[in-house]
Parts: sequence; structure tokens; C-alpha cells
Amino acid sequence: MYRQLILFLLLNSLLLPVRSQKLDNIKPAYISVKDGLPDATINSICQDDDGFLWIGTNNGLSRYDGVEFKNFYHSKTNPSLPGNDIKSLQKLPGHRLLVATTTGLCLFNTRANTFTNLLVPASAKMFPFENNFTMVKIDKGNNIWAASQTCLYKLDQHLRVLQVTRGLSEQEIGVAGVLFVESIVPLPDGNVLFRLLHAKRPQYYIYTPADGKIIPLNQKKDFPLAMLDNLNVRDIAFDYQGNAWFVKHLVDSVFFFNSGSGRISGASFNHMPGKGQIYFNSHISLINNRLAGCTLSDGGLVNWNSDPSAFARQGLSSNVLLPDAHVICALYDNENNLWIGTLNGLYKFSLIAKAVTTSVLPEYTADHRGIDLAGIFMVNKKIFLSTTGGGVFYTKQIDEPWRSISWKNNSELNITWNVRAAGRDTYWIGTQKGVYEWKEDTRQLKLVNWPGNAKLIESYPIVTQFTDKENTLWMGLGFGGGLAAYNLKDHNLKIYSKTNNENNLPIRFPVTIAEDEYGDLWMGGVEGRGLVKWERKTGRFTIFPPLYNTDFDNGVINSLYADHKGKVWLGTNSGLVKFDILTHSVQKYDMPGGLSSNTIYSLTADNNYHLWIGTKNGLNCMDLRKARFFSFSGYFQLSDEPVINVKFDSAANKIYFNTRHTFNSLNPDEWLQPRGSPKILITAVTSSGDNLNPATTINLPANDNNISIAYSAVNLVDGPQNKYFYRLNELSKNWIAAGSTRQITFSNLLSGKYTFRVRAQLSDGTMSRNEATLLFSVDTPYYKSWIFIISVVMLVAGVIYLLYLNRIRQLMHLQSIRNSIATDLHDDIGSTLSNINILTELSRANLNEPDKAKSFLKRITEEVNTSNQSLDDIVWSINSLNDSFDEITARMRRYAAEIFEGANIAYHVHVDEKLSQRKLHMEKRKDIYLVFKEAVNNIYKHAEASSVEINMKTDQHFFQMIISDNGRGFDTAKPSVRNGLKNMKTRVAKWRGSLTVLSVANKGTVVTIIVPIT
Repeated sequence: MYRQLILFLLLNSLLLPVRSQKLDNIKPAYISVKDGLPDATINSICQDDDGFLWIGTNNGLSRYDGVEFKNFYHSKTNPSLPGNDIKSLQKLPGHRLLVATTTGLCLFNTRANTFTNLLVPASAKMFPFENNFTMVKIDKGNNIWAASQTCLYKLDQHLRVLQVTRGLSEQEIGVAGVLFVESIVPLPDGNVLFRLLHAKRPQYYIYTPADGKIIPLNQKKDFPLAMLDNLNVRDIAFDYQGNAWFVKHLVDSVFFFNSGSGRISGASFNHMPGKGQIYFNSHISLINNRLAGCTLSDGGLVNWNSDPSAFARQGLSSNVLLPDAHVICALYDNENNLWIGTLNGLYKFSLIAKAVTTSVLPEYTADHRGIDLAGIFMVNKKIFLSTTGGGVFYTKQIDEPWRSISWKNNSELNITWNVRAAGRDTYWIGTQKGVYEWKEDTRQLKLVNWPGNAKLIESYPIVTQFTDKENTLWMGLGFGGGLAAYNLKDHNLKIYSKTNNENNLPIRFPVTIAEDEYGDLWMGGVEGRGLVKWERKTGRFTIFPPLYNTDFDNGVINSLYADHKGKVWLGTNSGLVKFDILTHSVQKYDMPGGLSSNTIYSLTADNNYHLWIGTKNGLNCMDLRKARFFSFSGYFQLSDEPVINVKFDSAANKIYFNTRHTFNSLNPDEWLQPRGSPKILITAVTSSGDNLNPATTINLPANDNNISIAYSAVNLVDGPQNKYFYRLNELSKNWIAAGSTRQITFSNLLSGKYTFRVRAQLSDGTMSRNEATLLFSVDTPYYKSWIFIISVVMLVAGVIYLLYLNRIRQLMHLQSIRNSIATDLHDDIGSTLSNINILTELSRANLNEPDKAKSFLKRITEEVNTSNQSLDDIVWSINSLNDSFDEITARMRRYAAEIFEGANIAYHVHVDEKLSQRKLHMEKRKDIYLVFKEAVNNIYKHAEASSVEINMKTDQHFFQMIISDNGRGFDTAKPSVRNGLKNMKTRVAKWRGSLTVLSVANKGTVVTIIVPIT
């Protein structure tokens, strides 16, 4: 009790002064739903090992790489988050993210995009409460501590439940907003501190791995802060050394417990916007090793330097960020950005912006709205700013107040162009109408008098004043007035202009002048005529005009810098141009090479051979040794605004630059510190709309040989300035520049194995520390496979062989036809001729017997007619024009008519109309016809019939011919010595047909012939 009293007195008496860290001087970037966030309420932020920022909102999980947000939501049909209302995030080893939602817990593999969800079994009434997870933490032993509305769970790395501590009952959960677990604080020694609701009031508990139990903290007497409950501590956070920072309920102070000395110190927040800012919704956190913060009930995040040694030396320094925003969470990333999640969006404080000092010009801001700053001039250890209507501002130091020089009620003279020293405390100011002398001690302004008849200078804007090494002042005279050269030694004045034949100037007037190492002057103007050289030895001007389709294709020159190494650098409207003084060769650098804009307003160089470039889209820097560009978009607020003028102060080692409304300074050595190398990853692979796993080797089918690959190098400072380079296999010796494109598609890929490599480059030239690699292959099309090719070759060979065989068959068939014709001619015609020869001899021998000789001559006539008919049949059978059934039936009709009409036999021929479109092979046609002839001849010779019926029809596959007569018939069972019927059967059987003869004595005969015709 005595120890607790002493601690209480210490807590309320040792209140140290608070000094500001000036973190609130940084203007944050605001990110909202319109930028890609799934919801404006940011409940939790964490950063994974790949550098991605993960943001938990009321409506989904979001991944941010510095350029775009990739959002993840709950899905009813696909593996996904258990819910969209995300309350807490924790990074786990193995590229896993622990996600606490109001409808379950989830392990999300951020590389493979796989989800493992935990839904705690419970009754229907308690299920939504026991799975309403509000926070998750990881202790030193890699145990997961997850708090739901009613329970505290201890789980392993695979979400297996190891221990459950139940809190609220069914009656207590009816109170809106009541949580069993208010905070979980893992301690450096492996213990875990909890603030749990007990008996309707919060109480601290502690878990010790040794006994594996959760007990009230006040029972652990050996714990240094066992009295936390008695001190009404609202929240507490421990650093890696065991020191603790904590706040008390309704006490606007912060307290520090030094674990080494056991001493407790405190400091009040006197700069709070109101009293009682540490309330029930206030949470304290150590943002990094040197920064701590606490959310305030009325809005804002109070933050302070949490370095114990700094606190011991100088007390506490703090300030309030975003006092009008309801702050929920904060994260300090590994690129020195502070991210603050609020009820209405995400804020980013880029701490690198602390290196840029922005001066406030109160008089300019208040009295000269709409007037722009123009140029910067370092004269006599002072900084002067010219304006487009506000006179001149000047200061001795950038952290001192700015003073003004102006012409009252004279708007033209208040348009100022430049300032130069004309003495120790005397300055010449180039205005819209002449040069005015200003004395600092008297603060008087008077028009500079020029020798001779040079009063015309008073009528022109003095757009530039440049003093060369020979102490000659060169002045560009606007409105086409040309160029004035005033010798400061002998006060001789000379005017050059386009209309002056003796002193002809190739351009209307110069706006920028530079002197090289040879003493020659180089000039540029805005009329677009090109670069002008004035040679000191001859006093003559030479112009180098722009040339179409070359590196010097734009003659508008806004600024010049002579590097005294044989080069003059030109700031043009189409990029930066390097001009070689001796060879007159040019080389252009533009946006594809690293510039943030092709419109360049101003150039200057520091002591380390860096060229600083003011462009339309912010400040750039070029390492002249390596020809490498640095772009600073995103480094600080307004970093993308046009930089009108940039100058280097060698004495102070400062770069000064101004936009239209701000004056800024930075230390180039600090600003150009090398950044950490980013890690580049393949983030997505798709083919035909399907998402593929980039962690595996991907195989594409031959008919789907297109692939899209997305990649990203996390850059939370100026991500849009990243440049990417890729290679596919070894198809190109050099890396292919992809610019800022973060996805590439390959179409119509040939079959084979592919290796895609990609790397990234930051705006300062730093390359990624790795190359992201994707292995994939495209299957060989079936028509290019060896099996298919061999099969095709075999098929072609087979077809050729079949064609050959078919040709051989055709030749053999032709030979067979020839043989058949020869046989027919030999058998029919030969035998007929033999008979004719015999009958002729018999006729000659019987000339004395006229009747006998006449019978022989008659038989000779019959033989000749038979021979003629046989020849006609042979010719008809081999003519392909007779292949149709129409021709066959017509010939059959003619033959039947010749036979039956002469014998006075009635006959009828019936032909199916279906036969008219059918054709027959020559041999088959011949045999069918000969069978028909044989049948008709048999009727004519032997049947003694008076009537014959001939029917021909088809059933698509077969030809059927029925020949019937009413003759005397014959006994089909009786053997016959004639060959006619046998020949008929042989010819029909040749075609796998059938011949049927039905005959009854004195009742006629029916011959049926069936032959296949398909």
C-alpha cells in the first residue's frame, strides 16, 4: 500500500514540460473511397513482409502498393473473407494475414490468395456474438490472442483453439457496445496483459506462459505495475525494453514507466483542444521506436517522441495531428510514412517531406492574391523573390520573416523580373518598365539612368540581367526590344536588336543567358527560333535553329546552364537538351527517360554535379555523371505543382525553388540519400479471364496461348513514379522498358517453356533488390506434335499407296475389259465368221443345186445379222453413256419389240420410276442385259407363249426383274443339256444376286432376278 501511494504521488507531481516535434507542419495526403478504398472507416492498418499496406475497413479488406488499391470482399459462392466488417489485422509469418471480422476470423495467404476461416461453434443466440471478433494480437511465443464480443481465445498459428476464456453472459450482451475484452497488450517477456470487463467494470489481467493461466493483475505482486487498476489507467503500451507509456481516464497527460529504474514520470498535454480528451475510446500505441500516439475522444492523435533517452534529457515533445478527425488507428511504414486511419478516410504523412522547408509569406498571401511568384535571386547573402505584380520579397534567412519592396499604386512596376547587386546595400531590380535602383538603408527606389539616348530602356520589360566575367551587364528587353550590353567599367551601352543592321540580334529578345568556359555567351528566347551564341572574339551572333525530327526540335528555350565541361544545357518546351559546344551535337532527355514533364522552366547545378530542374510537374534532379534522373512526385505536398524557378545557394548548400505560391528549400545531400531497394512481386496472372497462381509453374493449353501478368514494386512514397523493365526468356539481350505500366499481356505465344522476369526502378534510380520471376509453358498444338506429324506422314503414305493400288486396279480392270472384249469378239464374232466361211464353201459346192445353195446363203445372212448384233451389244456395254437405267430399259424395250412383235407375241414392260435416276457399273449392266436377252430368247424359241409380262423395280438397295409368260412351261427339276439357264445363273451369282425360275407345265414360266445395285 505504501508503494502504491508513492507511485500515485509520482504520477501526479512529476509532470514535465511538453515541446513540439513539429510533425503537424507536414500537410498530409488524404485518401478516400474515390481513390479506391472500399470504405471510409479505417479500423486497422498493417504492413506485410512484401511491403504492401493492408487496410481493414467497415466494408472490405484493401491492399495498397502506393499506386492502386486491390480490394477483397466476402463471397457467398467462392472462398473468401468470412465478412466485410474488418476490425483488426495482424501480420503472421509465411505471407499470412490474420483478419478479425464481425462474422469470424480468417487466415489470408497474401501470396496465394487463399483463405482459412474460423467460425466458433455456438448456440444460435450466441453465435453472432462469439464470432464478432474485435481485435487480434500475437505474443512473443507466436500464440494468437483473439477477442470476440463475449470471449477471449488463444489459438495456434493454424487457428486451432487452445484456450477459451468466456466473459459476458446472455443477459450482459444485451447492452449495446459492451465488450468483454477492451485491450490486449503482449509484453516483451512473453506475458500478455489484458483489460477485461469484470463485474461490469474493466480490470487488468495477465497471462504467463509458465502456468498458462489468466489471472487478475493485482494478484501478481511481483509485476512492476500491479496497481494499474487502482491508478485508473485507460490504456498502456510497452516498448521492446519493457518500458511503458500509459494514459489515465479523463487525465490529459501521458505517463512513462522506466523499467530500469522503476521510476514513473508524467507530462501534461497543455496544448489539448479541450479537457477530458483521454476517454473510453482512447488508445495508446507505439507507432515506431521513436514515436508514440494516443487517440483523443474529440478527435485527433496526440503524438510524442517516445525515445527514453530523449525524454530523460529534454522532457516530452508532442503535438496533435488531425484535431478535427476521429482517429482510430495509426501505422509507421518502412518508408518513413505515417498512416492514420480515421472514421472518414486515410491520411498519409510523408516524413521525408520534413526535409523540405516551405516559407510562409503572410503579406503576399493576404494582400496579393492571384499574383504569382516568379524568380529567385541570391544577392549579398539575401534571398529575393520577384513576382508577377507584387513587387519583390526578400529575407536574410529562410526561417526569418519576409519583407517586401513595392511601388505603391503602380501595377506595371510591381511586375518584377530579376534582382542583382549594384553595391553593398544597393540593388538593381528589373521591372516591367526599366531598371530601378533600391537602397536597403533608405528603402528608396529610383529609375536607373543610362548614358546617351538610352532612355528607350525605360519602355521595355527587363526580363533578364546577367553579368559576365568581363563585368558587362547583359539585359534582355521584352516586347522585342532586343538585348542591351552595359559595360559596368566604362559605362558604355550598346543595343542589339533584330532591326539593327549593325548590331543584328537573331531573336527578338533573350529570356535566359549563360556564359561558357571560353567566355562566349549563350542565349535563348520564347519565340521558338533556337539557340543563340555570341562569340566574344568576333562580337558576332550565331543561331542554331531547331530541326524537325531531331533531338533539338523545339526552339522555345526557357532556361540555360553552361556546365564548363564543354556542354550547354537547354530547358525547352519539349525536354532537356544537351548541346556540345565544339561538335554542335545534341542529345535530348524527356519523359520516357525519367523527367516528370517535358516543359522545363528553370535549371541550376549544385556542387556535386547534380542538375536541378524545375518542370511543369514538379522538381527533378539529374546526376550528370550517370545521366540518371530523380523525380520527387509524392515526396511532399504540392510536389506535382509547376516549379517556376530553382537556384542553388552554395554558401548554405541549399536548393531553393518556388511554385506559383510557395517558396521552398532543401538540403541536396539529405534529399538525395539513397532509398531502400524495393521488392517486386508478380501480383496476378490471368488467362482467358481465369486467375492463375503465380507461385506455381503455369501450363497453358495450345488453344489458349495468351497470358496477362501483373506486377508491382511497393513504393509508398511516390509509387506512380516507378519504372519497370522486363524480359521474356532470352529473346532480348537487353531489358525492355515498360515505363510505369504494371501489367503486360503476351498473345499468340508459340509452344515451349517461358521464363518471365521483371524488375523495378524507383524515381531516384534505385533498382529493386530482386527480379520477380514467373515460369510458364504453352503446350504444343496437336498438329505440331511428333505423333501427329508421323501419323499424317503415315496417312499420306497410305493414301498414296491406296491411290496407287486403285490405279493398279483400274489398269487391271481396263485390261480385264479389253480381255473380255477380245474374248467376246473371239467367241462370238470368230465363231460367226467361221460359220460364214463354212456356209460360203457349202454354197459354192452346191451351186448346181440352187435351192440348197439358197438355204446356205440365208443362213449366212442370219450369221451376219447375229454378228452385227453381238458387235452392237459389245459397243453398247462399254459405253459409259449407257450406265443409267433409262438407257438399259430402253434397250431392253427395243430388243423385246424386235423379238416378240415379229413372232406376234403380246408383251408388256413395266419400269419403276425410281430406277430412272440410278446407274450401274458397266460389267453389271452388261450381265443384267445378257440375262434379259437370254430369258427373252428362251421364251421366243421354246415357250410357245402368246403373252409376256416384264416388270422392273427397286427397293433402293436391290434391282428386281420378273419375266413371266403363259407358255408351255417345263419341268425345272429335270436336267437340261442347254447352257442358257446356267449362264444366266452364273452372271447373276457373279454380283451376289439370285435367280429364281418357277415353271409349271402348260401354265407358263416366271423368272425372278434380284441383283444388288449399291
